[in-house]
Amino acid sequence: SLAGATFADTGRCTPSEPVHVLQIHGTEDSTIRFNGFCFPFFPCYPGALACVEIWADYNQCGEMTKTKADLDLDRGIAGAETSRTLYGEGCEERGETELWAIEGGSHGPNFNDNYPRELIDWLLAHRRPSPPECIGDLDGDRVVDGADLNLLLAAWGEPSGPGDLDGDGMVTGGDLTVLLGAWGGCPDD
Repeated sequence: SLAGATFADTGRCTPSEPVHVLQIHGTEDSTIRFNGFCFPFFPCYPGALACVEIWADYNQCGEMTKTKADLDLDRGIAGAETSRTLYGEGCEERGETELWAIEGGSHGPNFNDNYPRELIDWLLAHRRPSPPECIGDLDGDRVVDGADLNLLLAAWGEPSGPGDLDGDGMVTGGDLTVLLGAWGGCPDD
């Protein structure tokens, strides 16, 4: 999230699984305030650190680690102005939670050339692994069933293609054997 906030009422969000979270927020944001805000007659929203703590709780993380300002992301602020607060210890797998606080940053930071590289590096380091291969799942629904059998039969006798499950260059009985052997749900990731 860039300069956003989650629900103050944690009951309004029930993640089905852990998820890596990166919150980037300027400490001088006057639109979505860094420390949260309550509107008269409207719900409150939590501050940036509180949002990260909520997600760290969802992800069952332990203690936080805070760095001094060691990232230079905003061209309008001299030097390394961004500190990182990380919840990474004890988290569920794929559930690291991190805040990049841009000291003096506004709602729309004036990002420099370091920002895209740092962000992409973070995203690549926290990507979900590809699900295990599901041989026989020709329609991509993670189940080997009648729909896949129909696709294989429609390609019967053709050279190669997605129906060639045994890799012999033709869609034939060997491929039907592979498909029937994989019948059912695909392995979970």
